[in-house]
Amino acid sequence: MAWTTTEFLTTLKRNVTVPSNQIRFTDADLLSMADEQMLNFMLPLITSIRQEFFVRMDNVALAAGQAEYKVPYRSVGRNLREIKVADSATSPSVIYPLIFISPEDTQKFLFNNQTGDARGYTMRGDNIVILPTPATGTSQVLQLYYELAPSRLVEASAAGVVSSIASGAVTMAGAVTGFATGDVMDLVDYKSGNTAIAIDITNTDVTGAVVTFAVADLPAAPNALKAGDYVCLANQTPVLQIPNEAFFVLVQAVSSKVLEAQGDFEGMNAANTMLKKNSEDLERVLTPRVEADVPTIINQNGLIKNRMKRNWLSRYRL
Repeated sequence: MAWTTTEFLTTLKRNVTVPSNQIRFTDADLLSMADEQMLNFMLPLITSIRQEFFVRMDNVALAAGQAEYKVPYRSVGRNLREIKVADSATSPSVIYPLIFISPEDTQKFLFNNQTGDARGYTMRGDNIVILPTPATGTSQVLQLYYELAPSRLVEASAAGVVSSIASGAVTMAGAVTGFATGDVMDLVDYKSGNTAIAIDITNTDVTGAVVTFAVADLPAAPNALKAGDYVCLANQTPVLQIPNEAFFVLVQAVSSKVLEAQGDFEGMNAANTMLKKNSEDLERVLTPRVEADVPTIINQNGLIKNRMKRNWLSRYRL
């Protein structure tokens, strides 16, 4: 099952005995506090165990003569997990990692305005600089791996629940308010984990309970949109985008903040003690994700890794 924000609010209020008619904290206030704890506590906790829960891969076509490409703006910490290149010009097509080139070594790739197949990259602020600059007629695509930050929590009424899909026309289960033609939107899986299966896609029309998208913008299998999924404004979600087992840890984290704001420091200390225990238990539950398998660790400067690099670098001379 998935935990909705409605269920989260009910559980939180029960956990800290907040009366349903209290006026100090509105539901919007409590969800804002949950967003803060999601970013400040849950995200570091879950990413620290290195089990790839939030990792996403975007394809970005390399354009002839264009060297710089933006880091995905929704990546955690404006960071990238890895950069690879898929090259369809080879037979069979190949995928290989780009190597990081320090700024002081970039001139090796830029001599006489050199262009060609992507071999490495450097970073310039929030830009990925491909080295050398892609040549005319490039057949290469960047594969950007990054951790997608969980979206902002909103009440269920701010999202639509998919009833049916016909081509690009997505019919909601009920009347939808708050959506307009041209809005940038996310599509969120209704199943456990509640991954954003498509992000930042612009609808072409909103009429009644039907939101229409370009067919090409809708995700394909295994992430195809289905009945029960959610349609939301970009960077919003009515369900918690964390493992189900993390639900009560987030409740405990927010409970501590609510009790602190109410001046109940004894209750806050008790909540923090329970939060520490629950966090440790969660780490044991979430790792390893594949219990029967042991990750293979490759020394980035070792023989295996260097041999992998030479396989695709051997056709170039620097």
